[in-house]
Amino acid sequence: MKLVLRPAVTAAALAAVLVLLVGARPIIGADKDVSRIVKRVKKKLDGVTTFSCSFETVQVRKEPERKQILTGTILMNMKRPFKLRLERPGNLTVIDGETIWTYLPRHNQVQISDYVSDEAQFPSPHNIFRRFVDEREPLLTGKEEINGVLCDIITLVSRDPNDVKVTVWIDRDIDFPVKAIEETVNGDSVTHVLSDVRLNEKIDDDIFTFVPPKGAVKVDLRE
Repeated sequence: MKLVLRPAVTAAALAAVLVLLVGARPIIGADKDVSRIVKRVKKKLDGVTTFSCSFETVQVRKEPERKQILTGTILMNMKRPFKLRLERPGNLTVIDGETIWTYLPRHNQVQISDYVSDEAQFPSPHNIFRRFVDEREPLLTGKEEINGVLCDIITLVSRDPNDVKVTVWIDRDIDFPVKAIEETVNGDSVTHVLSDVRLNEKIDDDIFTFVPPKGAVKVDLRE
């Protein structure tokens, strides 16, 4: 069974939106700059062993009209075996390298499933950047402060006019993607914004160990 993270819908689905690329405009003379930025970010991502942050994900649908805001914290150990702790109001997901534990406090229920390596699909700006950057042309399209830090805005342009529109904000201080937007042709969008990003800091293994609370109902989904 693949990684299943559930806010109200599967969390991996937040990053799987097909969209139309429109409106990207390069900054004149920025080709060398964007190449340097992409190179630095790739190098940084290759060296990340642990990652933690707070996040806000805003999911907007036009038809039918709907807006959903998800907030929480993420802690990841990127070394093998991959481990994750995702905390949101009313939902806790822990991956210990082999098993996914999803705890729903309101119902005192624990869902247990096998973990199949799928961390690259987790909807975080760094995974979105990594997934698209090698198959698209990066354009430096502006700059903006995020959480008080100046960020370079990079649009990842597809050759297919019917493909996704993806824009990523790169924190200049840490060469790390801290915001990403994916937009659909009909106006749907998913926006991820990270704060308090910490890279390569020690995270105790106990963080990725889950012990079901006393009396919790266990739903074992493993085959």
